[in-house]
Amino acid sequence: MEPGMDGSVPRCSDGAGLRRVRAPRRVLESGFSFTELVVVLILVGVLAAVAAPFLSTAVIDEAKFYTETQAFLRYAQKSAVAQRRNVCVSFTATTVSATLATSFGAACSSALTGPGGVSPYAVTAQKSAGFSATPTAITFDADGVPNNPQTLVILGSNSIVVEAGSGYVH
Repeated sequence: MEPGMDGSVPRCSDGAGLRRVRAPRRVLESGFSFTELVVVLILVGVLAAVAAPFLSTAVIDEAKFYTETQAFLRYAQKSAVAQRRNVCVSFTATTVSATLATSFGAACSSALTGPGGVSPYAVTAQKSAGFSATPTAITFDADGVPNNPQTLVILGSNSIVVEAGSGYVH
């Protein structure tokens, strides 16, 4: 019913006013539809499958061996200080391992227990990683000072330095 000429709203017999009922407005929702998400995931999967053979794992293996060796040397140096004993670190072309002295000033003879109770604690290079030249052994004394400070070179351009006066590994 339309309002009267005077703007009044016609009333029903019971006296209540009539109101217009509007259809609810449609709310625009933002985001992606399920179909769009599935298409994007399929495209990403296809691109990953095509690109995978072009990625070289050698660089990843070298970076992993570098960071693990650096962490290993820091752990060995800190273990020597914490336990007030010598810690001897030995190297092969692809591994780093350590032994611990049984008492202060004694020779290294027992395997160094690593974080989480791993014994013997060692780092082994993956496939194509390793040292450019096998480093000589390093012994950290009870103060954490190395007897043979040196620069260890991992294959590629990564090098790890063990400082003379402090045993700082970087």
